[in-house]
Amino acid sequence: VTWDVDGLGENSGLATLTNHTIQLLNSYGLRPTVFVLRHSTGNKNLLNEVLRQRQGQVQGLHFVSLQGPQNVALHTNITLSYNFMNALLEVEQHWDLILYPDMFGIGYFTTLAKRLNLAFQGADLVMIAASPIPWVNEINRSAHLTPDNLADAVLEKHSMAWSDRLVLPTRYLLKWLRSNGYK
Repeated sequence: VTWDVDGLGENSGLATLTNHTIQLLNSYGLRPTVFVLRHSTGNKNLLNEVLRQRQGQVQGLHFVSLQGPQNVALHTNITLSYNFMNALLEVEQHWDLILYPDMFGIGYFTTLAKRLNLAFQGADLVMIAASPIPWVNEINRSAHLTPDNLADAVLEKHSMAWSDRLVLPTRYLLKWLRSNGYK
């Protein structure tokens, strides 16, 4: 899952990891799918054009536009996580690997479905944890937690605990997670 379409071709952070992961999977003859978040206010035609261009630039890569939340009555990221799970099920019934960020707990419903034996049984669910909400707030020395931030923290924590594997950028973050009750 990515929010930054152009980042897939840039040399920074998650984009670099995404490019290297795509190259590795291609070397084994696998065809990765990248879900690109598109909020309802975004320019759909522009996004679709960028996706068409990127698909031609990266061999063996399949893009799927992931619709952002339409109904704001529910917490936005709960809806986003649910839409991500449904998009995975619509595109493919069998996944070998599902790689997603910790951001906003986007993997929550996917990991919950696997935990309840409802879907994704053959998939290896891998979370890239780089910035859990409580960790970011601690680093920024911000005690300000909104109800949405608290909901995001719960989604992130559960999806992290229920993921099959966890990728962390530093040992510092691993130590912080352990000392703050993350599993």
